[in-house]
Amino acid sequence: MHLHPGTYSVVLRSLRIALNGAPSRSYVDRGLVEAFGSGAARTVTNLPSHTENSRDGALIINAVVSEQTEGVRQPLVGRSVTFRLTDGSTLVGDVVRDTADGYVVQLDVSRREVVAKSAVAAIVATGPAQLRKYSATLRLRSVDIARYPDVHVRYWIGTSGVQPDISFMVDTPAGPRVLRVNNGANDAADVSIPDQWVQRADFPGFGASLTLDGRPSEPARDSGWREAVFDLRELAAQHTGFVRVRPLSVTVTMSMSAGPNGSVSGYAFGFGDVAFTGGTRTMQQQPSDVALVVDGRSVLPTSQHRSGDLVSLRYPDVDLPAGLHLVSTRAGPPWSVASASFRIPPVTPSPEPRLTLRHIDDELYSVHLDGPGPAWIAFAETFHSGWRLLPAAAPPNRVAWLLSFAWLRAPVPDHVVGNGFNNAWHVDGSGPRDYVIDFAPQDFVRIGEAVSIVVVILGLLGAGLAWRRF
Repeated sequence: MHLHPGTYSVVLRSLRIALNGAPSRSYVDRGLVEAFGSGAARTVTNLPSHTENSRDGALIINAVVSEQTEGVRQPLVGRSVTFRLTDGSTLVGDVVRDTADGYVVQLDVSRREVVAKSAVAAIVATGPAQLRKYSATLRLRSVDIARYPDVHVRYWIGTSGVQPDISFMVDTPAGPRVLRVNNGANDAADVSIPDQWVQRADFPGFGASLTLDGRPSEPARDSGWREAVFDLRELAAQHTGFVRVRPLSVTVTMSMSAGPNGSVSGYAFGFGDVAFTGGTRTMQQQPSDVALVVDGRSVLPTSQHRSGDLVSLRYPDVDLPAGLHLVSTRAGPPWSVASASFRIPPVTPSPEPRLTLRHIDDELYSVHLDGPGPAWIAFAETFHSGWRLLPAAAPPNRVAWLLSFAWLRAPVPDHVVGNGFNNAWHVDGSGPRDYVIDFAPQDFVRIGEAVSIVVVILGLLGAGLAWRRF
């Protein structure tokens, strides 16, 4: 901390203790929430190439950069430049500014150097910037930080080596100022977010995580999302000397370094949202405005059961036709919905379909199905496209089947492999139905045999008639 005469100040929190009176409870009052993926964020980057997309209110960035030096390219600003100096040494850094007398070169995150042009013997090579940044800025609607002082900023670190930085532009009695979310130091070397201010976070689209019993409620799985939580009033006092300030915008900057020359660097990171919250105490009273809204129609509870801070509400039965319905609940502060359940009236199960299979011969079976609706018929023979299921009455034998010409009917079209090896058909309709399972190649074999027999008989009759004439 750097102190200057007349600038030292102390920020105090007040603590009020009530020893008597009705019990009260603290709850989190959520004020302003803004999402970076809403399309309102302004972005600035020096990444050579990247893709960005919005998902669940978050702005997600992916970048792949080929680390290759090249011949000298102009302009030098925004590029990594290799200088050969007149004293024989070599200097590599990102050119931030090109002036008439020299170059302002960023050597690392915290160190800049001015290189006089008279000290440069030659510019050897240029390439993509070594220190890369991607910043997203959101303009903020008016919010009273006296009521909502606690700020939650969510961001995503998808690959290692990405460093976040958060800053606010605030309006103070002395004019606009920039507040960096750090430990209070004003020098550029210490801009990191304190670890104790950062916790794991949920995906965007969920509310900012809250503190329960003194511990932050964090998700069990680490998805890379982080949430920085801090008091903006304390930051304003440390950086500007003013407690009452008005936040104008928030900027989240992701910094990363280039990989070795000849390699490929990949980066993945994201910007979630910013939420302003505050703590409020209120007397314990019965919850109000607890109507259940079903498709725009309010339904009031018929009974309440209270146990400590939990109140169970029961609503009257509501008949809903088939289709999509919108059901929502409302609860006035400090109450919030902890859980909701729906009771569906029991449905009488439909009777199970009954199926009877009768063997006629090895390639012909009759099926009788009696069921309330569509069903699957499985036949435990290895799948073959020659097996067919035809709607027909059961024949007594193969000959009667062939003479009925029912085998010429169109089969049930939904013939698939069932259980990994056998034949299965899906049939429509309801009530009693009769089918025949027939192996079509066998029909043609039997017809061929019959034709052959008829031809032989006709040939013998013809030969006999010819012999009698002679």
